[in-house]
Amino acid sequence: ALSMLLVMVLVLSIPVMACAATAVPNSVIQATESVVRIFSEYRYDIGSGSGFVIKSSRSETLVATNYHVVEGAPLGIYVVSREGELLDAHVLASDKNRDICILSLDKPLSMKALRFDTKPRQGEAVYAVGYPAASDAFSDEIAYKSEEATITDGIISSLRQFTVDNKGNMVSALQISAAINPGNSGGPLLNAKGQVLGIDTWGIDDSQGIF
Repeated sequence: ALSMLLVMVLVLSIPVMACAATAVPNSVIQATESVVRIFSEYRYDIGSGSGFVIKSSRSETLVATNYHVVEGAPLGIYVVSREGELLDAHVLASDKNRDICILSLDKPLSMKALRFDTKPRQGEAVYAVGYPAASDAFSDEIAYKSEEATITDGIISSLRQFTVDNKGNMVSALQISAAINPGNSGGPLLNAKGQVLGIDTWGIDDSQGIF
């Protein structure tokens, strides 16, 4: 009876194994080392988001994030280092319509800058990386290390464009199936090579798989 049970378990497990998700490419795992957590301090609140290094030298580190992560004139903007140190940052450039902001850190980080791929393709596998605040419930500490970053996978569902102002200016957007949650904002959307295709911004309420 025991041998028969083992055979049944083995047979039933084969379809499950076949449907298991493929492993995340090592290049994506390595790219998470360039993703940082960002906090914005307001008078009565603390905002949380993500960002990624786009320039790194001995004297300067620049981080890309969403404009909405740091909007509203916060009392302070902080990027968390791998050691858990809060580093002061300030807005170097921003575009509210495109929801993009570049931060300059007062103290450089020893992190590599991520590379870009400017030719996203429909159906291409993508990986959204960041620090969704809800995931902090799984730990007694606030996540900030690269191995604590959340990676969600999916595909580029559609290449879209939409109007962002009353002048008719258009912005290109990638509709993806990789889940994005509050706190992911500003993190990179990566391809299988670990290159940046876009920036994680928002999801559509009352929908499934549209981000």
